[in-house]
Amino acid sequence: FTGLVDLWLADARLSADLGKFMTQGLRAYVESGTPQEQVARQNDFIGALTAAVNVAAPFVRVKPSVVAELHPNLSPDGRDVLVSTIPFTAGHPLHGPILEVFRNGRLLHDGNQQQSNSWFATAKVDDISVFTMSGTAMLPMAFDNLMTPIAQAWAKASPNKADRHSFWSLRRARPLIECIPVGPPQFHAMVRGWFVGLILGQVTRSDERGMGWRVEAWNPDPPHNGLQPFPFPLLSDRPVLGIDLVAAVLQSLLIAMVDVHTKGNLSPLVPYHRLIELGENYDAYLGDWIHDGTLPPGAPTPDAEVAGAADGPAEGRKEAIRDALLGARADYEELFAQTKRDNNTFAAPLSWELRDQILMAIDSLTAAVNAVTGDGSNKGKRGLT
Repeated sequence: FTGLVDLWLADARLSADLGKFMTQGLRAYVESGTPQEQVARQNDFIGALTAAVNVAAPFVRVKPSVVAELHPNLSPDGRDVLVSTIPFTAGHPLHGPILEVFRNGRLLHDGNQQQSNSWFATAKVDDISVFTMSGTAMLPMAFDNLMTPIAQAWAKASPNKADRHSFWSLRRARPLIECIPVGPPQFHAMVRGWFVGLILGQVTRSDERGMGWRVEAWNPDPPHNGLQPFPFPLLSDRPVLGIDLVAAVLQSLLIAMVDVHTKGNLSPLVPYHRLIELGENYDAYLGDWIHDGTLPPGAPTPDAEVAGAADGPAEGRKEAIRDALLGARADYEELFAQTKRDNNTFAAPLSWELRDQILMAIDSLTAAVNAVTGDGSNKGKRGLT
C-alpha cells in the first residue's frame, strides 16, 4: 500500500499540488504562496528554529564553582555546536534572523563566526538539526545532574549503618583497584602513604560507635593545614575492620568526589593528596625521621612504640619502624591466608582485593628503612594494623 501511495505522489497529474508540497525543500516552502503566506511561513520557521535552539542545550548541567576549581581555564558555558545545512545563505531575508536566533541561544559567538558560515549552503533540505555538547572534557565532579542525586542519596543513607551499607551493596561492578578513580602511580603512592602516615602519626583513626571509623590525615600546607578528614562515615557495604581501613579509605574517594561537588571546592581531596605526597616521598620522610627525628613544623609527634623516640638514637627509630612494618606484613599475610582458606568471596575482607598492592607497599617501605644507617637499637612494640 505504501508503494502505491509513493507512486501516486510522484505522478504530478494525479497528486497535483499535494505531491509538489510533499517533495519541495524548506526554502521553496517558505518562498512559495502569496506574500502574506510567505511572511507567515517565514515567521513560523523562525519560531520553530527558536524552539529547537532553546531545547538543544546539553543534557548535562555543570556547576560553575566546581568548574572554576577543576578547570580554571575553561568556561562553564563553552559548547560545541553541530548544525545541519541551512539553505538560507547570505543575502536571503532569513539569513540575519537565523543568526540572531543562534546568538540569543548562546550558540553563536564571535569566536565561532567562521564555523557558522559553514552551516549555510544552497541545497534542498527538508529539515534543520541542531545539536550541542560540552565544548571540552571535564571531570565528573563538575556535572550537577550526575553528582547531586548521589549526594542526596548518600546524605539520606549515611547516618544509619544499615542504610549506608545498603547504599553501597551490589553497586560496585569492578575490582576495587579499577573502581578507585586515580592513575596507577597515584594509587600505589596512596597505599604507601597510608603506612607512612601511620608510622609518623600523620594519619589518625578512631572508631566512633554506630558510625564507624573517623580517619584524618595531617596536612602541612595552608589554607587546609592541620588534620583533614577523609569522608565520614566511610563508604562500605559492611562494618570495616581496622586492618581494612586502607582499602575503605581509598574506596571512599568516590564520596570525596561527591563532596567536592557539594562544597564547590577541592578541600575533600586534601587528605588524599597528602597520602600521595607521603607515598611519593616516603624515603625522604622516613629517612629524615630516622636520621635525626625531624618532622615538618607543626606535625604530630609519632608514637614512640611505632616510630621510636625523637630524642632517642637513630638506630632505635629505625628498628621500631622496621618492626612495625614487619608486624603489619605478618598481620596481612595471616588475614590473606585465612581468606584464601575460607574461599568465600562474599565474606572476603575489603583489603583482600588490594593484597598485592598492600604487601608491595610494605616491602618498599621496609627496603627504604633498611637502607637508612643508624646508631643504637630499640624495638617497637606495635604494628600498624
